[in-house]
Amino acid sequence: MIKLKSCLCYTLLTLVFILFFSISCKKDESPLPATILKDLDGNIYDIIVIGSQSWMKENLKTTKLNDGTLILNVTDDNSWASATNPAYCWYNNDANINKDLYGALYNFYSVKTGKLCPSGWHVPSDSEWTILVDYLISNGYNYDGTTSENKVSKSLSSSTGWGTSIFEGAVGNNDYPSSQNKTGFSAMPGGYRDLDGWFLSKYITSNWWSSSETLHGAVWYLKISCVSSGTNRLNSYNETGFSVRCIKD
Repeated sequence: MIKLKSCLCYTLLTLVFILFFSISCKKDESPLPATILKDLDGNIYDIIVIGSQSWMKENLKTTKLNDGTLILNVTDDNSWASATNPAYCWYNNDANINKDLYGALYNFYSVKTGKLCPSGWHVPSDSEWTILVDYLISNGYNYDGTTSENKVSKSLSSSTGWGTSIFEGAVGNNDYPSSQNKTGFSAMPGGYRDLDGWFLSKYITSNWWSSSETLHGAVWYLKISCVSSGTNRLNSYNETGFSVRCIKD
């Protein structure tokens, strides 16, 4: 009888251990929280909700399209200028210093694939950038709390890392501290790579691609400058290297 009880106890303990182990494994395999996004390189991004839109809270860093295809890392200036395929780089070709802070700079051929962002996400269209800016203006995110004109750059920008400015409400001015990064978007001044392969405007500007081309073959992008209080809607060409923020489908 004692042996039977011992056997039953051992069996029960074994079943409890198996059950605990199974639950532990299932926990390890659970999906990421809804506030976290992961790319194919394993980079993790926080998610920020602004109005009806869900955005990545930092710039994209992936070196692969979402189907696993490698994006070419182009360091040479002439090769960058002549590239007609998806390409990326790190500012000054220095990943150690610039990757984590600013993300990668991509040419528009990368965006054009429609596969640059993680699955379920995409590079925002020009109209989606406009929706963001309009929402911020109308909901009091201007540096002075007004709801007209475009003065929302400070509310989109990190409180550190920017060049200085004397202009009222500009990103690089320390005035209106309660408005700095009020949205949590945390824009950093990662600069860009121009058509000739030169790296420019680090500490001065943030520049993000849209997915929308103009009627003349250029592409719309959004710019924030340390000396300005408002965002700028501009256009450039396929060979330029800009940052990317992904938005949820």
